[in-house]
This record gives sequence, C-alpha cells and structure tokens, in this order.
Amino acid sequence: MHLFTDLTSRLSLSQKGLIVLAIPLALQLALIVWLLQLNAETEKNAAAIDRAKQISDASIEFLGHNYAAASLALGALESDGPLDPAFGRNIDLLVEDGKRLVELLDKGSEAKYKVDKILRASRQMLKETDNGTRGLKSKFPEGSEGRNLMLAQLPAYGHELESLVDMNRKEQLLAESDFKTQLQARQRTQIMVITITIINAVLVSIMFVLFRGDVINRLNRINDNSMLIASGKPLPPPMVGSDEIVRLDNVFHDMSRILFKTSQKERAMVENVRDVICSLNAKGTFDEVSAAAEQVFGYTPEELIGSKIINLVGDEERSALTERLQAIIKGGNESTFEMRVRRKDGLVVDVLWSAVWEPNEGTLFCVAHDISERQRAERMRQELVQMVTHDLRSPLTSVQGILDMIVTGKANPGDENGKRMMTVAARSVARMIFLVNDLLDIEKMHAGMFELQRKNVSVVSIFELSSSGVETLFAEADIKLVCEDHGLMVNADPDRLVQILVNLFSNALKFSKSGTTVTATAEQLGDCVEFKVRDEGRGIPKDQVAQVFDRFQQVSSEDRMKNFGTGLGLAICKSLVELHGGDISVVSEEGKGSTFSFRIPSENTSKDGQELQADVLKKRASSMMLGKNRQGRIF
Repeated sequence: MHLFTDLTSRLSLSQKGLIVLAIPLALQLALIVWLLQLNAETEKNAAAIDRAKQISDASIEFLGHNYAAASLALGALESDGPLDPAFGRNIDLLVEDGKRLVELLDKGSEAKYKVDKILRASRQMLKETDNGTRGLKSKFPEGSEGRNLMLAQLPAYGHELESLVDMNRKEQLLAESDFKTQLQARQRTQIMVITITIINAVLVSIMFVLFRGDVINRLNRINDNSMLIASGKPLPPPMVGSDEIVRLDNVFHDMSRILFKTSQKERAMVENVRDVICSLNAKGTFDEVSAAAEQVFGYTPEELIGSKIINLVGDEERSALTERLQAIIKGGNESTFEMRVRRKDGLVVDVLWSAVWEPNEGTLFCVAHDISERQRAERMRQELVQMVTHDLRSPLTSVQGILDMIVTGKANPGDENGKRMMTVAARSVARMIFLVNDLLDIEKMHAGMFELQRKNVSVVSIFELSSSGVETLFAEADIKLVCEDHGLMVNADPDRLVQILVNLFSNALKFSKSGTTVTATAEQLGDCVEFKVRDEGRGIPKDQVAQVFDRFQQVSSEDRMKNFGTGLGLAICKSLVELHGGDISVVSEEGKGSTFSFRIPSENTSKDGQELQADVLKKRASSMMLGKNRQGRIF
C-alpha cells in the first residue's frame, strides 16, 4: 500500500483513476483483438475446407464423367456400332465440370493445368469420334495409328484424373487437419479467455483496493485532521505528493497553523488581561477559568475548576447570586451586576460581573472585573470631599466670622480679645495653607514634577531643624522628644528630609499619651542611613498596618475631627522617601506603640541624584497611569 502511494504520490486523482481503468481496459482490448484475429483465421480455414470440398466433389463428378465417356469409347472400339448417345452427354457434363473446377482452382496450379489438359483431350476425342455418328472400329481399325493413339490416351487420362483426385483428397485432408487444429486452438482460446478474464478481474480488484486504500485512507486522515483542529490538538506530519487530497491536507495544515497562532494570541490576551474570563455550566460550576483568577480571587484556575461560584461569596449573598444566575439563564440576555467576593486570603474585593448565557453550548460565559480600586477611589473622593469640607470650610468659616466681627466693630484687634481672635484666624489660615501645600506636593510627586535638591548633610542638623519645629507642641502635650545621632552624613534634600521627620513627629504626637516619649534615631546600614521614629502610643490595628500609607485615610473618623488631620502626611513621607531612592515601613502592635522606619542612601554613589529622582518619578507616574498605585493609608 505504501509503495503504491509512493509511486502515485505525484499523480492527480483523475490520473490515478485513469490508470485503474486503463490497465483492465487494455487487457480487454488485447483479448478482443486476439479473438477477432482467431475468428478470422477460423473463418478463413472454414472457407478453405468448403472450397476443398467443392473441388473434391467437382473432381469426383469430373472423374466419373471421364470414366463413363472412356468406357463408352472403348466399347465402341470393340464393336463396330455407333457410340452410345450418352457419350456426348458425358462429354458435355465433363466440360461443365471442368469449367467449374477451373473456377475453383488457383491460377497456375498443377491441378488446373491437368484439368485443362483433360478438357482438351476430351474435346479432341469428341471431335475424332464425330460424336459417335459412325462406328469407331471401322474408323479406327485394329492396328491403325489412330486406334493405338486413342487406346494409349485413355489410360493416361485415367492417371491424370486419379492424380487430380489424389491431390484434391490431400488438400481436403489437409484442410480437415487444419480445421481440427483450429478447433483445438479455439478450445485453448476459450480456456485462455476464461483465464485472462479471471486475471483481469483479480487485477481490477487489486487496483480498486489499492486505489480505494490510497484515497479512502487519506480522506479518513483528512477527516481526522478536521477533528484535531476542532479539538485544538496538533496535526500529524503533512502528506507527501501533489494530488487534490495532498493539497487539501496542506490547506488543513495551513489552517491549523493560523488557528494555532490565533489561539496563542487569544490565550495570551486572556491570560494577561486583568479581568477574569470564565465559563460556568447550568449548575454554576466553573468549567474554564483564566489565569487572572489568581490575582483577583487568590485561587489558581485549577483550584476553581470543578467548584461552584457561590463558594466565592458569603452565606448571606449565595441565594441572591443563585437567583440572578438562573434569571440570566432563563432570560438569555447579557446581564451586569456587582458582587463582593471573598478571596482565598480572606480579603473581600468588589467585583463587577458581566454574564451571558449561550444555550447552544449550555454555558454561562462571564467576565469578572475587579472594581476594588474604583470603589477605593470613590471612597477616597468622598473622603477628600469630607476632608475639604471639614478642613477648609471650618477654618474659612472661623476666619470669616472673625473678620465680620472686626468689620462690624464687635471686636477690636487692639484689645486682648481681638488679639486672641486674630491668633485663631492666623492659625486657621496656616492650617488651610498647610493643607493646600500638602495637596500640591503630593500631586506634583505623582505627576513627576517634584524636584529634589540633594546634597550631603549631617543627620544632627536634620534632627535639630525637625525637632525645633515641633518642640512647642511636644512641650504643651507633656511628651518628650529624644533624637539620637552618631555623627552620620546623608545625601538628601535637607528641606524634604526635615518635612519627612516633622510629619512622623506630628503623627507620633497625635497618638501618644502625656508623659510618654517619642524617640528618633539614625543608624548606618551599609550604604544607607536608617531613620526610626518610635512612639509609645495606642498603636495601629493589625488589619490596617498594610494600608497605613494610603492617601486621605484615618484610623477612624474621630481622629480627623479630633486631630484635624489631612490624611496626607504619611503618603507624602512615603513619596519623598521613594524620591530619594529609599523605602519606608512601619512595625506596630496595638496598645504598645508604633515604629516608623525609612532608609536614605548615605552617599550619592550609585547614580546621579537627578537621574535617580527622574527614575522614581517615572515609575510613580507609570504606576498611576496603569492604575496600580497601592500605597498604604495614613492616619
């Protein structure tokens, strides 16, 4: 089979079909030609036998009339009477038989020559006997030359006639022998015809089986290839050859390569997209899940496949989710809804679901989009509005009231009460300016527009400038501030480094009790200086430690009302530390205080300060653009 396929691989299907038909047809044509030739020879031999028979019959009649005429002539020679009238009739019949023999015999043959000779002799005898009008004995007396000549010719004619008969008999026997030979050949031909027919039938069967195997097997392979393409599996090596099936197989392989590349692109898009793409059956069981599930839900696709979607929500939401999914399945329309999902690590995230039911496949196709960032941004916006409403409107209202009292004369800026009011107004304005500056600073940092003025400064000078700005507040709160340095140097923007420490000192002051101590230290760690600010306050709840550097965040709403916090201090600290190429963190235990730590390179040896700053700004701007800014919360 393989040999036949290899030999015919370069042929088209029409050429192969022509070969299958041509070989048995050629054998049939050869057999027909042979049979026609054999039939012609048989007919020729039959005609020769019939001709020999006619010659033999004519020769016998010719011989009989000769013998009859000769007997009558001899009798007439013995008696002196006239010839019997039958002599003339026999001579006439003899002439007729001779003419018929001459027509049957071949020209120039010996038999024809003998017949002509006998005919001439018979005519001569008839002439000499004058048709028997007078007695032969008196015309040819005994001893006469004419009588002796006639008596001598009669036996010679007899011999000629006998030799002619023998010759005709031999031809007839030869023809009959050829006819028997032809009969035997015909019998052999019949056997040969049967044999060739059987061989032809076997050959046709073999050719049909080979052709059918070559075509049907490859068509089955084409069908298998279509099933493999449908199932997304790789195809076997392409067929060899150039016929229509091979070209069709090449089309399937080209289609498979295109579909594979397209599938790879789609798979890459699905696997890299941040949204979870999944399919559920009618019972709400996951059949397929994209790789984004691990990022959004905390579960790998393998963990979700086979489980139910209701396992992702709380007990109180399961019935509502089941009813919603059943409504989508029955309605057959696309539906969008929000649902809170509990991740594997216990965190709850807000998810926007888009689902559509495909009845033909019995599958619910879903896309889950994590909207926690959007919800957080919305909450941040609301908190910003609340913060602006409280932290700007309240001071402005206070300033407006004081100004109104001064304008209406109800307050005199020169007396003690007026001075106190003016002091309150000045503090309110300072608070508003501080809030606006914080907002401007953090937006500049996120927009990549904030520039540092780095230089080598001593840690002791930084501590002195930072503590002097808050020492009055610490003294009023009866809280001790201790700064420890070891003569270290750091490469930083002094003003921004002071801003970081002041924010950390202020934060520690807000949540420390009277009579406690806030300690600030600096220590050399490799090529960095690590700053620590430790307080003995109430600490940070465990569930909020990871979010402590987010913007506009407070541990509780009471903190904002009580401490007039903007919710930006620690966010600004984190941004400024990162601009210096450092990092910031917090360690806290509720009821035992908190320790904020940040590291700043002690010398600018790794890369130019401006270049380092530009890199950090670029990363932060890119992070904001991609929606991946997950900085912690402040309080």
